[in-house]
Amino acid sequence: MFTVQSLHTTKQKPFIDKISLKLLLDYYDTYLAPYEYTYELTDGQTERTIRLHFDPHRLCHLLGVETVAKAKYSRSVRKRAEYKGHEGYRRIKDGRIDFDHLKNLSKGAKTAFKNIKDKLIFFYLVPYVMESTEIMVKFEQVENSDIQCEILIFDFHHNTIVHVGIEKENQTDYYFPRTFLVERITDTKNGKKFIQGQDKIYVNTITKTNRSSGKVLQTIVVKQREEDTQTEIETSASSEKKNK
Repeated sequence: MFTVQSLHTTKQKPFIDKISLKLLLDYYDTYLAPYEYTYELTDGQTERTIRLHFDPHRLCHLLGVETVAKAKYSRSVRKRAEYKGHEGYRRIKDGRIDFDHLKNLSKGAKTAFKNIKDKLIFFYLVPYVMESTEIMVKFEQVENSDIQCEILIFDFHHNTIVHVGIEKENQTDYYFPRTFLVERITDTKNGKKFIQGQDKIYVNTITKTNRSSGKVLQTIVVKQREEDTQTEIETSASSEKKNK
């Protein structure tokens, strides 16, 4: 089984039997929740700044836990509430929700679990996507998809495009992660279903700050030339970056 640290440094995608839901929660708490990500962007002719937080109650939705529960409890809002938000987070943390629990909810839930398997396997890449110097896209809903968000951040790993969709929190100045998507690249699919044809947003700088102390841990400065997405990265603090 992976540890939080070994999952973060692995060069190969993990097998599902080498990770657990509790491990992914601990990973989230270690490498995402403590930080604020600030992006200085060029959106068309407009310069803008967005600040992104990963709060505990977002985890179940990102991993698809509540989607699996819906296959069993489609008519019970009360029961579905046990698999989402703060309550779902607490139940994963104390071990009441794990992979076996989700798979055994019902036959429909077992199928739904298979549908989120890629999310679980590739979730360890989310901290790296947050530091991606690829362009972002201003997201417009794709035909035959119910995915909704304002902006998609994405990166390429393991013949796969990993996306995090973000949106502004109501009545705040902060953004939150609304969705997590994995699209494999195959002989018949280019993996660009959610990014092709979308308007580009260029990343100028990414700043990673500890939310508790306010200390800036890393600044990535992206030098881009018009449509060229190749970048030169300068970091203000030493950090190990994954070579994919």
